Amino acid sequence: MTIGQVSEPSYMKRARVKKHLIVLSDGELITVEARGREWLNRINPRGFAPVFDWFTFFDMFWHDPLAQLKSAIEGDRP
Repeated sequence: MTIGQVSEPSYMKRARVKKHLIVLSDGELITVEARGREWLNRINPRGFAPVFDWFTFFDMFWHDPLAQLKSAIEGDRP
């Protein structure tokens, strides 16, 4: 998507959207490609691997306690 396409459905102005896209690009969560006068922004699935790994790591700690909490809450229902 171009910056205009990204900013179109939101209340944010293009300049502000561009700043966010730069941060996402710096973090390798998106790729940016120049095509003529436009810059195309694409999600970079490989950039999300560290995020996925981080969530997976913490999922080990939260899965059982959350399952227990769910059981306790559902067990209290009549």
